[in-house]
Amino acid sequence: PGSPEEATTPLPSVGSPVSDTAPSPILPLLGTRTGPDKAADQRVKEKRVDAFKKHGDGFRELGTAIRLFGENAARHANRLRATPRLLPLAQKLDEAADVAAKLLPVARQIAEIAPNYDFAPDTPGNGFRSLLTATGRCVQRLEAGLLLCNTLQESYFTQPRRVLAHLDTHTSILRDLSKLCEGALDVSKLALPPRLFVERNAASAALADKINGWTLSPAYGAGVAFHFRDQSFVLLFRAVHAVMASFADRIGHYTNPAIRALISILLAGKYIRSASHRELRVRDLLRAPSLPMLQSFWHLPGILPLSLLPTVISRASAVNTVLQIPVAHEERRATDVHGPETASMPHQPAGKAPLPAVVPARLISHLPFSAQGELGSTPPAPALLIHIHGGGFLSQSSKAHEVYLRDWAADLGTPILSIDYSLAPAYPYPTALRECFAVYKWALQNAASLGTTAERVVVTGDSAGGTLAIALALRCLEAGLRVPDAVFMSYPALSISPDLSPARLTALYDPLLPKTVLEACLRAYAGPVVTADPMLSPMEAPPVLLGRLPPVLIMAMGLDPLLDDSVEFARRLRDAGGHVTLRIVPDAPHGTLNFKNLNKTTRAVYRLSVELLRSALSPKLPA
Repeated sequence: PGSPEEATTPLPSVGSPVSDTAPSPILPLLGTRTGPDKAADQRVKEKRVDAFKKHGDGFRELGTAIRLFGENAARHANRLRATPRLLPLAQKLDEAADVAAKLLPVARQIAEIAPNYDFAPDTPGNGFRSLLTATGRCVQRLEAGLLLCNTLQESYFTQPRRVLAHLDTHTSILRDLSKLCEGALDVSKLALPPRLFVERNAASAALADKINGWTLSPAYGAGVAFHFRDQSFVLLFRAVHAVMASFADRIGHYTNPAIRALISILLAGKYIRSASHRELRVRDLLRAPSLPMLQSFWHLPGILPLSLLPTVISRASAVNTVLQIPVAHEERRATDVHGPETASMPHQPAGKAPLPAVVPARLISHLPFSAQGELGSTPPAPALLIHIHGGGFLSQSSKAHEVYLRDWAADLGTPILSIDYSLAPAYPYPTALRECFAVYKWALQNAASLGTTAERVVVTGDSAGGTLAIALALRCLEAGLRVPDAVFMSYPALSISPDLSPARLTALYDPLLPKTVLEACLRAYAGPVVTADPMLSPMEAPPVLLGRLPPVLIMAMGLDPLLDDSVEFARRLRDAGGHVTLRIVPDAPHGTLNFKNLNKTTRAVYRLSVELLRSALSPKLPA
């Protein structure tokens, strides 16, 4: 038989409707069996069909799946006890059945409250749903283990040790998910719907202290990316963790970044082959993340040979050049536009490095628009897209994001100016925002040289870049400068404070944005600045300021620890009278645009980004 992952059948996203005639996502995992238990299996199948037909939403289906898995695991355990060599499997299945029994009432409670936190009935998505989706996927993988248990009694070629390891990994994850679900219920008591983030008080501080001690170690070893439907995500994040572990082993051994990157990739096989080695090394790295290591590792896509990848998988650009734009670090004057209680931007950031006099910005254009140098021949474009890259405020560059910027330029027919702002921790807030503001002003004044008439100017950013994009719009309001015609954000971090939300609980098992890494990035960017400043933490912006923002379009990922940032901010914008569009992709992780060619989900995310950008660039978008 194949691996447990290969035996897995996709489970529908939690909350998505399933038709009465759709096959049960659990039934195929039972397989076709003969012998004395065939009738018992058939009865279980019939019960499941009835349950799935009776309940029309994914929440109730998940509860049914958990309950029936527990029953099925106990039944398998009783049968396996008759074979001495399979006794450890029977004991592990008993343990899994106990975990499922304890999880069931908690999952049902979350299923009841989750819809109350949605942005709108036609836009389901929040951290509670994400936790339920992860729980369903873990149960699904355990069901795959039950299928392998069937083969153990019928064949001696399947190794019990391998099946036991699979069951042990996902039983441990399910136990930890049960604890996380209980933590999510505690969050719901402090964050009454529709608010997703807890209030800052003694109770929330005590809850945060309790959760800070939790960890899901197997989720960084054999169980990495267990909550994703598409197996390509599992393979991707398994490789990312292996390369990260190998890269960390070679920090300080090679001065040439390209050589270090190449050797780290070539020697990552040790961690790819051994899940236990990978788990121990990654867990050690994430216990207290090293910012220099994270910066270097996340910068890998921007150095050779990986930096050549966009030229192979993305469309060619007629113009791809880096401009050096002068920046004057002017002191921001506090005004009453954002309310009297908001802190003003400090003149000198807390970093020790001298402030740069110029900011690099990459101009990418699929067509050679006129005024873009001697090659320009196409009439100027009517719009300009200003892009701010992600990377946790610590790393990456416009070069590392060319993988989708080149295709954006081709699909939108618009020149793109991507800003390479100064990075934390050497340059904490407000340096990056000041530089983005300076480049934005320069672009408005020199639009012709960029090949555009700038009739419409849209600012966009992903992750940390999304935070800076909306902060830039707020800064324009404060300064009285022309505000962007629209802001498009992809999976942004909109609350810089470590406030709890159900989605941020999922960072405890997220393979790309673990909790310790997320908090280290936010601390490095914020420095000692008060988080009540909306230019730093846009979630803090008062309604009077939110209502004056231009149309905001947000693309969020359903399995992203920052999902609640987007849902909560969109709700506050709507309540303040702003024009906001929120789209949530159910089964996608943080940073999906950078993997746009990986699978159907990532390609769908890219197409959605183009759709939203076309809407933002359209003159028909309401002002």
